[in-house]
Formats: sequence, structure tokens, C-alpha cells
Amino acid sequence: MSSPVGTAGERTGPNAYSTSLQGRQRGLARLAWFALALLSLTLLARGVSLQLPLRHDPLQFGPEVANALAELHLSAEAYQAYFLTIDLLFVLGWAAVALIIFWRKSADWMALAVSCALVLYGVSTTISFLLLLHTPSPFAFPAKFIEVLSTASVPILAYVFPDGRFVPPWTRRLAIVWSALAVAALFIPAADPDNWPPVLWALLFLFGLASGLVAQIVRYRSVSAPEQRQQTKWVVLGFAIAILGFTAIVILLFALPLLAPVGLNPLAFAMAVTAAFYLSQLCVPLCIAFSILRYRLWDIDLLVNRTLVYSILVATLGFVFIMTTYVSERMLESLLGENSFVTSLGSAVLVAYLVDPVKKRTEHFVDRRFYRDSADIRAAFAELTHDVRGMSDSSSLPQALAGGVESILQVASSDVYVREADGRFALAFPGRAASVQEPAAPLDPASLDRLENGRVVMLSKPNPYALLVPITLPASGGQRQASRLVGILALGSRLSGQGYSREETAMLLTLADQAGTSLHSVQPVAQPAASPSA
Repeated sequence: MSSPVGTAGERTGPNAYSTSLQGRQRGLARLAWFALALLSLTLLARGVSLQLPLRHDPLQFGPEVANALAELHLSAEAYQAYFLTIDLLFVLGWAAVALIIFWRKSADWMALAVSCALVLYGVSTTISFLLLLHTPSPFAFPAKFIEVLSTASVPILAYVFPDGRFVPPWTRRLAIVWSALAVAALFIPAADPDNWPPVLWALLFLFGLASGLVAQIVRYRSVSAPEQRQQTKWVVLGFAIAILGFTAIVILLFALPLLAPVGLNPLAFAMAVTAAFYLSQLCVPLCIAFSILRYRLWDIDLLVNRTLVYSILVATLGFVFIMTTYVSERMLESLLGENSFVTSLGSAVLVAYLVDPVKKRTEHFVDRRFYRDSADIRAAFAELTHDVRGMSDSSSLPQALAGGVESILQVASSDVYVREADGRFALAFPGRAASVQEPAAPLDPASLDRLENGRVVMLSKPNPYALLVPITLPASGGQRQASRLVGILALGSRLSGQGYSREETAMLLTLADQAGTSLHSVQPVAQPAASPSA
């Protein structure tokens, strides 16, 4: 059974699932969005009002806070204003992205649900909202409702993004669990994560993000259409950064007792950690916005890859550091009756020793599990480059070059043009594309100049090709000369509908350079006497 082709909200294949809203459904969905957004922002405003007017006396916060403020030469008003400002900036970031998505995609229930979840999560994570949540008032129940709805909506939406289907199937059961937990938290105090130990609450939060990340990776590998894969990559990037930031902050909080003896100011630490947490969480709405609105931005593979690698690396080494420190301290306490700073130093040395091998294994794991296609393409390009380097038959080299690239990248059509003595380009094997007479119709001077300088040219319809790759001789004296362009590899559109990524164009340039050397060695190309024309 073929996989769907197209974006979320379009029914373009047998498995496609429409997320479009029609008529009354669209109106009701928009009304619900406005109601929840208005309630959230109203509660946030109420939470901000609880902190106003700003306090002038630091002692109202307690003597420890007053002493810490004095060390920082910071007034009580500035201290409060700092947290109010980052609260409002944080909400503004989430709400702005939500409004853009609502404005552009409000006829799609999937995008509308994501937009609403962004508003809810952005508001419910702020210090001002949490202050209102834990202050007895008539607003306590509405605030709790928004909090639990936000907590449950983020992982559930990650399970169904971008086409509205639960993938993999086990996410449906997890969604039921999250929904049941949200309802129970409203009416049963023991089921409310706010009443759990901090460690359990942190694990629940991390589990929600991690399960959403795993679901998106499985979706990417098993069911996503080409366009949806690009959407998935942005979501994975956002969740990976959020997990990385949250995990790093938990590790810092664990290490706080070790840092306190060296004179760390607790307020400075709290201010820095809060800002870092907000920044890491802001990556989620930003990546979702790019995923929904600009999913044709192809060149994020390296960024996603590195984020995944370092997220896993930091989490793994952080766990090793925490466990080895804990175990060694318990052993010293049982043997000597005291712990020592040496245990932390020893754990740090162990972690430093493990960085390189763990990083290599993590990169291999991510490449094979999430970037198998890219790894296979790199290997295939390396093999094709080796084959081209060893060819000595000028008649078979162009066809092998075009056919190899066509097979590796799944290109609809590809041709090789060889530069003749008069500077014009001729098809190396005209039988493959008898109707096409030249690389572009016509090849304009700007495009030719890019090719002469060893740069690819992207073309748009109605040109018969989508990408032109210069076939050049190796640089002479460290520079490319105009006379060194010996041919053009002309590629049509890809069967998948994807564009050509930056990594793929780089591999094509390397391959074309090698092909130029081989082609010139078996069939020297004459230097054009005058400026060539297309």
C-alpha cells in the first residue's frame, strides 16, 4: 500500500487523512480557540497583578534573599521586574507563534490544536501563572484546568502531528492515560502531579517530551510522506532541544549543593536557570511554526542530527555523573563516615574519559536509526565517485554518471552535457533526451557565470531541469578558471517531490569534479577561443 503524498490536511493518497475543517465545524473550533486563549491570558494577567506593585523592601522576601540581593547589588524591584519581564517575553514568544499559525492555518484542526496548545503551555509554564495556581482564590480551579489541559495536550499532539493519526499505535493508549490523568488531577489531589515529589514530577515532564520525540521518530521512519518528513524533522528538533535544556537544568540543580561552598549566589543561579529553561522551551514553538508554515526548508538535517546526538550525549553522561557521585559518596560514608569532594572530581574525570567513545557511539546510533537514508546516500555517492575515478571509456562515463545519480537520488531524469571546442554544450548521449537541446532554455549569462565558478544552479519550471551541477577540472593554482568548466550534470525533479539539500549538492559537486578529471583525461576538452554562449 502506498504512502500518502502531500501535506497535512490534503487527501492525496489512499492512506491520506484529512484534517480540514468545514462550515460549522470550523466556526466552533475557532470559537473554542478564542475561549481557551482568552481564559489563559486572563489568568496570566491575574497572576501578574499578584506581584504588583513591586516590593521595595528586600526583607519582605526573607533575610537570605535580602543578603543574596545585596551581594548582587540588585534592588528588590529589579529582582521582581526581571522575572516579570522574562515571563511576559516567554508568553509573547509562544503566543506570537500561535497567532501566526492560527492566521495561516485555522481551517486545519491539527494546526488549530497545535496553536491552542502553544498558548496554553506558554502561559501555564510561567512563574506568574504558577503563583496564581498556588494562591487560594476563585481563579484556582480555572488555573488548574488550564494547567492540566496544557500538560496533557503537548504529548498527545506530538503523537498525532502532522496528519492527525496516532503513530505508532501505542500512542493511542498513552493519549488515553494522559487524558485520564488530566481529569483525575482536577478532582483527586493525590493524582495531581503538583502534589507529587519533585523527582516524580520531573520524570513525568521528561516522559511526556521523550514519548512525543520517540513517536515523531517512528512516524518519520515508517509512515511519513516526503513533505511530512520535513515537518517531522522540525518537531524532532524542537523536542530534542527542550529535552536537552530540561535535562541540563536538572543536572545543574543536582550539582547546586556542590557549587554552593564555592560562593555561588543562589539568586544569580535561579535567574540564570530560569532564563535557560525558558530559552530551551521556546525552541518548541519556533520549530513547530517552521514545520507547519515553511516545511520546504530542507537544509536542517545537520542541525537536527547534532541536536539529537548532543541531547543523548548530555543525558547519558549526566546520568553517569549523578550515579557515580551518589554511589561513591554512599560508599565513603559507610567506610569513613563522611563524603568528600574527591568523589565529584573522580566522577568528572570518568565523564571526561567517556565523552569521545560515547559521542562516537551516539553518532553511529543516530545515523543508523534516524538518518539511515542519508547514511546510505553518502555511502552510495562514495562508491559512485570511486567508480567514476576508475573509468577510462569516454562514451560510458557520462551515462554511468547520470544513471548513478538518477538511481541514488531518485531523480526523474538526468543528462550530461559536454563542452565542445567552440564553448557550446552538447548532450553526451542524445538518445536519452532527444527532445532536449540544451541544459536550460536558454542558459542565461548569470547561470553560466555561477557554473563557471563551480556553483550549482537551481532552476524553476518551465525549465526541463531542476538543478545544474558544473563538471569541472581540479582547481589550478588554487583558483577556478572559466575555461575549466568542461560539462554540466543536469538533473530533473526528484520523484519524492523533495528538493536537493545542501549536503546532497556538496556531494554532487565532489562527484562532478571527479567526473571532470576523468572525462578530461580520456577525452581532452579544447579551450574555448571566445566567451562561450549557451
